[in-house]
Order: sequence, then C-alpha cells, then structure tokens
Amino acid sequence: KSRCLMTINLVHKETKKVLKVGDKVSDFRGDQGVITHMSPPKHSGSSGKVVLKYNDDDMGRELFATVINAEFVEVSDGR
Repeated sequence: KSRCLMTINLVHKETKKVLKVGDKVSDFRGDQGVITHMSPPKHSGSSGKVVLKYNDDDMGRELFATVINAEFVEVSDGR
C-alpha cells in the first residue's frame, strides 16, 4: 500500500520560493529579519505564523505569515 503524504511549505507569494528557518526576509514595512521558527495554520481560517529575529539583541517577534507576504501551502509527495 502506498500512501500520499502531505508536506506543508512556507512559500513567498510573489517569488514562489520555499522559505525555511534561517532565511532572511522583509516584512511589509521593508524591515529585514531572519526566520527562526514557523507554525503552520491549525485550521483553514488561519494563515499560520513565523518568528522573525530582526537583530542580535532581538528575542524574535511572532508574526502572521502574511506580514512577510508568504503563505503555508500543502504539497503532496506524489506517492
């Protein structure tokens, strides 16, 4: 039996690039930060969240994925 597994990726809406922890991104203000954590949406009405660290002194700020122009997308592994 083969099962189709789903993976959830964080994807930038304009570039379609898959974003990962450690990637540098810009928020809607143009401020750059590094993704330190991702939380996919728990239900269909949510956009999910990311944590951005803006500088070395910053503990990180939890933001909705839409703030960095990104969305979580389910991807099948094709099995």
